[in-house]
Amino acid sequence: MDFDKIYADFEAARTSDDFDTMSDIIAAVNEHCNVMIQSGRGNEIPPRDLRIAEHVNVLIHRVTKLLSDGDGVRAKNYLISLARDNVSTFDKFFHMMYLLARGLYVTGNFAQAAKIFDRYDQIRAAHWDDADELSLFYRANCLMLTGDFDAAIPFYERALAMKADFPEAKRNLKLARQRSIENLAREVKSLWNFPNWRDVPIFINARDRLGVMRRQIDWLLDAGYRKIFVLDNASTYPPLLEYYAALETDRRVKIIRLEKNFGFKALWLSNILERLNIATPYVYTDPDVVPAEDCPKDFLKRLMEILGDNHEIRKVGLGLVWEDITFFQSDRMKKIESDYYDGSRVGDELYFTQVDTTFALYANVRHYSVRLAMRTAGDLRARHLPWYFDYDNLPDDERYYIAHAENFSSTVNQFRNRKA
Repeated sequence: MDFDKIYADFEAARTSDDFDTMSDIIAAVNEHCNVMIQSGRGNEIPPRDLRIAEHVNVLIHRVTKLLSDGDGVRAKNYLISLARDNVSTFDKFFHMMYLLARGLYVTGNFAQAAKIFDRYDQIRAAHWDDADELSLFYRANCLMLTGDFDAAIPFYERALAMKADFPEAKRNLKLARQRSIENLAREVKSLWNFPNWRDVPIFINARDRLGVMRRQIDWLLDAGYRKIFVLDNASTYPPLLEYYAALETDRRVKIIRLEKNFGFKALWLSNILERLNIATPYVYTDPDVVPAEDCPKDFLKRLMEILGDNHEIRKVGLGLVWEDITFFQSDRMKKIESDYYDGSRVGDELYFTQVDTTFALYANVRHYSVRLAMRTAGDLRARHLPWYFDYDNLPDDERYYIAHAENFSSTVNQFRNRKA
């Protein structure tokens, strides 16, 4: 391979935002690197080739766009270039296994797609102890399209048990019982029924924290948001409970008191989305994230546009301001945050990289996702308030929160380890 030319072509494509050409080069370089590694010559890979290979998120995002466009062949080939000798390579990053199954599905290789969806479902269940209703739906479709109507029925039923208002699954379940594929819904199109930005349901996952959540809710109310739900995970901090009593007089805010602490996946584990019959995309966020000073009040309009243009993506989150953070783990966190953006830019101030439970807009799905996600930058960022605390002089509510917190918060665990 002419490494100098490859690198020059890659840099030219990167400079001009030619993500298609970048993806071609990333795929070719990854294939070459895999061959060298398998032959025991990994130490001979030029550093610049390794640098290109590290832009793998650009390639994976390109896969999602190709799938949305119906080009399953290129999507599948890109993914295979990353798989080395077999798809078990994707066991750790199982979102890539899902995308490979989607590529096989789109190209009509339904029997093989069903096997990969099955593997994805098993690995996801082992890792997250949950299911993905979209995988169940497409797996059922694979069975329908190979003539196994009876086998398809329980997968549609499981998808509908997760999400009752799933029109494509309802239609196809009826067809399966009729043993017909006429007018089969082959793609899910009902996840992006966007409301007015002010009416997007915003779910705040809360427990025993008052100061940070008050700042967050005040910002949202001032910006015009009018459908805010606080999921309280069995809080016991008295001043917070008093705040709830006052907050409930505002019709724009509803306090939902959960029977226990569900942790970071409370929205899904508590089945609140189904109980409230949420039929649109929604926001889920920790209580300690507040849009930055230059973030526009209607930022959800822009997040909706991004999500609507990326139908294989599960969520789009506000990027986090990290350059000026001050807490005791600031150097480590700056490195982590900068790594999220390195090699993952897929548009103007837009990055394909993981988002956990900081402020993000989700497609109308019923499962948690980390890696099929995008982050914004520029003026669409938020501040993670605990990164600015003086942990030797914490507010009363934060001291109470840390004393009573379970092992869900990484920052709390870091603080406890520091004190140990």
